[in-house]
Amino acid sequence: MNRPHQPSVMPTSPKPVVASTTHYTCPMHPEIDKPQPGNCPKCGMTLVPVA
Repeated sequence: MNRPHQPSVMPTSPKPVVASTTHYTCPMHPEIDKPQPGNCPKCGMTLVPVA
């Protein structure tokens, strides 16, 4: 019985975990710099990502 040739699947190494370099700041208060999203502690605006 002939079976069609199937390409062999090579195991891949897991991708290394890279620390995120994104941080978040307030558009109105650029001195606010947080590692995670949230609200500005001064005015309550939503923090925006900065790469």
